Amino acid sequence: MPRRLRLSTVRVLVADGRFALTGRAQRHLVARSWDFEKVAECLCSLKRSDLHKSIPDPLRLGSRLDTYRPWMDGQRLYIKFTLDEEGDLYVLSFCRDGEHH
Repeated sequence: MPRRLRLSTVRVLVADGRFALTGRAQRHLVARSWDFEKVAECLCSLKRSDLHKSIPDPLRLGSRLDTYRPWMDGQRLYIKFTLDEEGDLYVLSFCRDGEHH
């Protein structure tokens, strides 16, 4: 079974602009006056120690859901992502840790 997505892969996908956010994650960005640059910066600065959990995606056999809880700008964030069918990064959650997501 595959493990968490390699952070080097995350960085390459982000650098190539191959990432998207769910509508819910986009609403969190708008509510906080954050933009895609902040998301890209945060995704590219993730460390292994930020990993909260990596679990099998119950809806897509062989896929993973990776959850990270990094600190950025003095706030702990909650970020969940997976790979979509085309192999692009799909950000499911991007919010302050503890917020409803």
